[in-house]
Amino acid sequence: MPGKNSKTSAVAEEAEEVAGASPRIKLADGRHLAYRESGVPKNKANYKIIMVHGFGSSKEMSFLAPQASRFDSIACIEKL
Repeated sequence: MPGKNSKTSAVAEEAEEVAGASPRIKLADGRHLAYRESGVPKNKANYKIIMVHGFGSSKEMSFLAPQASRFDSIACIEKL
């Protein structure tokens, strides 16, 4: 069905434009995964936190975490 392929192609092109604004990596199957980094500079960071969001949300959503000084950081964050 040409109409369906055209629509799918247009959606894919639009997604490419949006994802192009963020750093991204290419997965083994050829898809791209966009990501966002935040927090202290990499050279000062003691921990790395990777947050994977569910469907219906995006990398642009806010992620609230307690400040380590108020809690035992070992209990909150596993050192990688």
